[in-house]
Amino acid sequence: MGDFLTGGTGFIGKALLGSLLKDRREVVALARSPEKLPSDSPPGLKAVKGDLSDAELLFGAMKGCRHVFHLAAMARSWHPDPEEFDRTNVAGTRRLFEAAFRAGVQKVVYTSSVLAIGATDGFIADESTPNDPRPLSNYQRTKALAEEVVRTYVRKGLPVVTVLPTLVYGPSGDSRRVSFNRFLQDFLRGKPVVIPGDGTQRLNAVFLDDVVSGIRLAMEE
Repeated sequence: MGDFLTGGTGFIGKALLGSLLKDRREVVALARSPEKLPSDSPPGLKAVKGDLSDAELLFGAMKGCRHVFHLAAMARSWHPDPEEFDRTNVAGTRRLFEAAFRAGVQKVVYTSSVLAIGATDGFIADESTPNDPRPLSNYQRTKALAEEVVRTYVRKGLPVVTVLPTLVYGPSGDSRRVSFNRFLQDFLRGKPVVIPGDGTQRLNAVFLDDVVSGIRLAMEE
């Protein structure tokens, strides 16, 4: 019995997948484009072509897996079809968790985003901090709604840990496609960078490998 993972072609998901495979874990990876998954991976990777829109595919691919890592999301600041955020981040997460509940997996680690909490006005957030009721984007709004979905399955008895990374930076195939990588590179090169606000804002950044370690520790705890 191995792990089921969504989002394995994304920035964090690809690094997590590599970490799991390096430890000789068996991983079933859901991907719209399986060819984007690592082609030089150690044995143990099973690619499943599909996405979060197919409930039965999710259940069938997940059945027999022990753990689920859910990272797939519409992670953009803008999309020409705003409803795509709801279809992927909310409805897709609901299908994923229903499949996990039906399959009887031992645990799910859901990777959300610190944006679901939003600005904390100088206070340190913890597990009791509510989601921001004033979302600034469809991404932020739907990540908060997805956490409400997750909580319904926690109440049903499904073991879940939600992790909320902040600004993630680190190596990737195309570093400038990662927004905070691009910000750091421009800053180090002396190019103008913009931080919205009145100049008193603080940013919290975390290295990619540390995020992966945190996600794995969340599964083990």
